Amino acid sequence: MDKNTEYSALKSEILNLDSERNNLIIAMYTIFVTVFCFSVQFKNQYAFLSVYIVLFAFQRRFISIREGMNRIAAYIAVYLDSPTGWEANFITIFKETCVKNKQIVKMPKVIELITGRLATVQLGFICSAGTLIMVISDYIKRVLEAKGAVIFFVIVKNIRVTDVLVIIVAIVFYISLWVWATNTKTISQRTLYIKSLRRYEINRRENLDNGAYNKEDN
Repeated sequence: MDKNTEYSALKSEILNLDSERNNLIIAMYTIFVTVFCFSVQFKNQYAFLSVYIVLFAFQRRFISIREGMNRIAAYIAVYLDSPTGWEANFITIFKETCVKNKQIVKMPKVIELITGRLATVQLGFICSAGTLIMVISDYIKRVLEAKGAVIFFVIVKNIRVTDVLVIIVAIVFYISLWVWATNTKTISQRTLYIKSLRRYEINRRENLDNGAYNKEDN
């Protein structure tokens, strides 16, 4: 297979992976809206948390797609692209066009924790927030319904272990999803793959040269 054919095939594979990611996002939002409406209608706080089963599964696939695209891009940059090509100079182009021109604004960690750059993080925040609101509102309702009692006794009495556990689980699930989703940096990962491939190629050529040199000596 010549380089142009291989280049076109790998570029098509990147486009297919990007299309798959977009389809997964649509499917994820569809499932989320369905479960969200069910949770609100029946006031089921556990249904909110069940969405995380779907979010973690989708996030795993998103990371797999991202890694696949980065590996293909790294292979193109090292073996197929010209020294001045897009894949080989993506980092330089990105920094010159986006970072210096401030087209990409880095959000504060608190805001990014809420909004997120990824759909899974945003939906996870809605799930955890919905769970907390439902648990706290139910707790306040129980406290207000307890009449004629000392307020401190009422507050302590109406704290249920399940409520505390649900709140802890909602927070832990969201933080885990956020850390997992934002831990893998696309740009740095692509750079790492390119450096690894170039290092491998240099070692391979050195081994071939040493082998040829040894044969000449023999």
